[in-house]
Amino acid sequence: MCFIDDVISLNKRCFEFLIWILNMYYRTMFRDINLEFITYFSLTLGFLLDHITTIIGVNYYQLHETNLIVRTLMDLGLWGLVDLVIFFSLILLIKISIDKYKSLKFILFLPLVVGILRLIIGFSNLCLLL
Repeated sequence: MCFIDDVISLNKRCFEFLIWILNMYYRTMFRDINLEFITYFSLTLGFLLDHITTIIGVNYYQLHETNLIVRTLMDLGLWGLVDLVIFFSLILLIKISIDKYKSLKFILFLPLVVGILRLIIGFSNLCLLL
């Protein structure tokens, strides 16, 4: 298999994992499983994996960031701070919304999808590094 086939296979598996997570999300939406913890855990893991693999790729492997906004923030030395602000703002807004409106469990869908997408991006970065 060539590299392109490996990437397509990895993206297909990541997509299937995303569908599985969303399926589990809807199955457990109204049960007592701590869906909030699972959502925040995937969000945290996704942010960490993406951030760490990007730092390693840019600093040690001379890879270049293709996102113009992220590249500009890196040049200004603000990328880590902006990433943390986005991360904590997202968690804070979701937590406040859930505490205020107990029935709005579907609001956890946004951080779950963001976390899974960042995990996919982090794994793609990891494949580039290996």
